[in-house]
This record gives sequence, C-alpha cells and structure tokens, in this order.
Amino acid sequence: MTDVFYNLDKNKIYKMSFTKGITMNPLTWLGGAIRLIANIEYNHTGVLYFMEGKWKLQEAIGDGVISKAFYDSNAYKYYTEWTIEEASFSFIHEKAISRIHSIEGKKYDFKGLLFYQAYLNIFNKWLGKAVNDGDKYYCYETVQYIFGLDVKKPKDINSKFITIYKNK
Repeated sequence: MTDVFYNLDKNKIYKMSFTKGITMNPLTWLGGAIRLIANIEYNHTGVLYFMEGKWKLQEAIGDGVISKAFYDSNAYKYYTEWTIEEASFSFIHEKAISRIHSIEGKKYDFKGLLFYQAYLNIFNKWLGKAVNDGDKYYCYETVQYIFGLDVKKPKDINSKFITIYKNK
C-alpha cells in the first residue's frame, strides 16, 4: 500500500472526511441520514495530525473521542471513501494540539448529533451551543473545537477546508 501521507507536512493539522461504511452494523442508516439531513457528502470527520512518529486520527465515535494511528482507527477500518483536507484559514497550531489532548477520552455527544444538529439542519435554528459544554463531542463538534471555528452546520465547517487528497 502506498503511504498517502508521504507528502503531507508533519507540522500541519488536517481535517479528514469519511463516507460509505462497509459493515453490516445496524447503525449504518445513521450515516445516510446525516448526509441527507445535513446536505453533505461525508457523514464522518476527524482530525489528522503527526505525533510520536506516526499519523494519528482523532475522531468522535460511540466509544468517545479517541486518537489512534490512522491505519488502526475506526474510520479507516469502517469507511471506504475519505478525503484529506487543509484549512483555508489560519489557526494556532499549538492551541489546536492542546485542544486535541484536552478532549481525548471525552464521551460521545449523541444528543448533540441526533437532536440539536438535526434540528438546525431541518429548521435552520440552533437550540444548543456552537460547541457543547466540553463534556461530550460528536465528530463535527470535534473538528469545530480543535480548529476554533465559529460555525455550527457540518456544511459550513466543510466549506472552511480545501480537499488535497481523495482516495476514490
């Protein structure tokens, strides 16, 4: 397998987006529902960064916010299509790394995803906070928090990044 990360700058932090799960998990309907309701192509996202000699992906999944080597990550094992994206805005790298560490191990925000985010995308009205109280995160909240974005909708978050690699 060719290492797609060979040309990436190890001193940068990237966003990754994922779609098209491959397992028979009964929750696979959720990805399709997210894409439909939020009007986005990729239903899962995470933060790619280089640390301890390897590319790691931090993602919010049912087990919580977890960082693993990319090729050991839930997203790599589960999704067939993904992208690597670069921020089209400036942010403070050290602050983003600090935020990655600060949310590691936090719980998954089921309520934020299934209620607040769905309501926002259907009715265009936000009922919650842009980023929750910091105890729980869903995947787009994770990216939003780490990069310091002030937008709420996944579509708006995605618009802040430029795709530099697409595997399909």
